[in-house]
Order: sequence, then structure tokens, then C-alpha cells
Amino acid sequence: MATVRMLVEDSSQTAGARREARKLAVDLGFGEVAAERVAIVVTEAATNLIKHGGGGVIYLQPTIGSPPLLEVLALDRGPGFTDFNASRRDGHSTSGTPGNGLGSIERNSNFSDVYSVPGRGTVLLARFSDNGHNRNGNLHDQPADVAGLQSNKPGEDVCGDAWAFWKGRGRQVVIVADGLGHGPEANVAARAAVEFLDDNTGATPKELLEIVHRGIRHTRGAAVAVAELDEEQRTIVFAGLGNIAGRICESDSSSRHLVSLNGTAGMESRTMFREFRYPWPEDATLIMHSDGLTSRWELNEYPGLLRRDAGVICGVLLREFSRGNDDATVVAVK
Repeated sequence: MATVRMLVEDSSQTAGARREARKLAVDLGFGEVAAERVAIVVTEAATNLIKHGGGGVIYLQPTIGSPPLLEVLALDRGPGFTDFNASRRDGHSTSGTPGNGLGSIERNSNFSDVYSVPGRGTVLLARFSDNGHNRNGNLHDQPADVAGLQSNKPGEDVCGDAWAFWKGRGRQVVIVADGLGHGPEANVAARAAVEFLDDNTGATPKELLEIVHRGIRHTRGAAVAVAELDEEQRTIVFAGLGNIAGRICESDSSSRHLVSLNGTAGMESRTMFREFRYPWPEDATLIMHSDGLTSRWELNEYPGLLRRDAGVICGVLLREFSRGNDDATVVAVK
């Protein structure tokens, strides 16, 4: 199920956002009560975007795992919060309204997180499951260590990028693909590439990249990168072909770029497939993204971001560094 992106610029769009959120929740198998909680939160998020952020964007998407969770991300470039803890309290308002928005979002979601920098805007995340009411002490109520966010090229109905994740036996594997061009054919190529992960979880990044290269020859081809995170050895092994960027971020001001070779998976290439090994420091975050994001981003103006939920990290990166004229995908693994 694809990510749904909704522009929210005036109050007339709030009802449409609510309907779309409820529909997606029902499509995911949520019951009536859970679907209504999703609808309430999206209504509050849309209202906040208009009143406090000058408008913005809401993303709705299922998360990885089974059964899937539903994730809501609301992004704006407004003034941000000067006192977030005060804003969470019911009755607190800076616009003359009852001031129940953030409190309602926390009560109705299984997990929520907000990141705001004064003068640079706010990213709000809410995550839902269909397992009863929120905050019941299971994994659904915890911050996510892995998340991704996608946005279609303007005017396209589907995204030409794709990503997938697998975890087991002390290893985590991430694959990101960017199909050549845009639209349905690029989407087919990218999705075909990442689907090889399911049947090849034991392959090294280099081996998986070679499998993808052979397996998507019937498509127009794709830029592809694979990262393996070894929890025992504390290493990241990376193999890339084309313009999928990888970066290991240790702090707001310290990061390391990963090497990806020139070429296109699925097309004739003289490039020799190679993989590169890097240390995986404690508390570091791996970021991978397609070229829909500029590669020259830095996090020194976003203090504490790497300590937030992986979904919030993706939201900030997409909002701040998307080129705006291309498919864009960003994945964060903490």
C-alpha cells in the first residue's frame, strides 16, 4: 500500500484528510474504534497545520511489519514551538482556540512524537495499531528504530522509488531502489528490485546487488543500494550501484558518506560489484535516500534530531532537503 500525501493549506481540506485517513485505516483492517482514533488525530493535525504552521503536508502510510501499523506525519515550516511541554497541556493555546490538539493526539495514538525548531517548523508523528486503546505497554507504543518516507514526483500517481527492510539473526538489511525515470515503469523497476530481499535474506550486500542486477533486466533498470548492519560485529556493509546515497550519522555535526559505484542495476554495465565495510558506532543512525533529496544536507541546525523516532528523522529530512521535482525516498535505521 503506497504512501498517501495530502496538502493541507486551508480549513476546507481538513474533512478530506479525515476521510482519507479513516479509509486507509479501514483498508488496513482497523476496527471502527481504531479507525475513529486515526480520524480524530488527522483532524487535529490538519487543524494545527493551518492555525500554527501556515499550512503543510500530511503523509499517511502503513509501516513495516505484520500486522502493519498506520503512521501519520504532519510537516510544516511554521514558527515552531517555543515551549513544547506547555503546548501539550489541554487548554494551552496560542491562537485563541480551546488548545486540545496535541493532548488529543497523544491520547488517541499508540505512539506520538513531535520535533520542533523555533523558526524552522514542526514535524508531528502519530502511530496506530488495531489492538485496543493506546499506551498499553506493547512494542507498538515505543519509538521506531526503522522508518521510511516517500513522496511522488509532482504530477505522478505513483513513486518511482521503493525500499524494504529485514531483521533477523543479529542482522538488519535495508535495500533502496530508484527506478529510471518516473511514473509506473519506474515504480515497476524499483519494486521488482526490493522484492528480491525476501528470498535472499542470507545474501551479502554485494551478492544481493548482483541478484537484483540479473533479476530486473526485464525492466528499465534502477539505482540500487543495499546495507547490512551487523549487531554483533558493529559493522555496516554497503554495496551500491547508482545514485542511492548512504550516510552514517553519529551526531548532529559528524557523519560519514558511504561509497556507491556508478551504474544502473538491470542494464549492461562494466562496473564490478563491490561492497565496503564501515564501523557502526553506538547510537549512530544510518540514513539512505534516493536522489530526490539533495546529497549536501547537514543536521547541525536540527539539534537532537537523531535522538528522535526514526519516522520523525525521515520527516525532517524530506521536508528540508527534498528537491521538489523528483520522486524522493528516505530511510532511517537507528
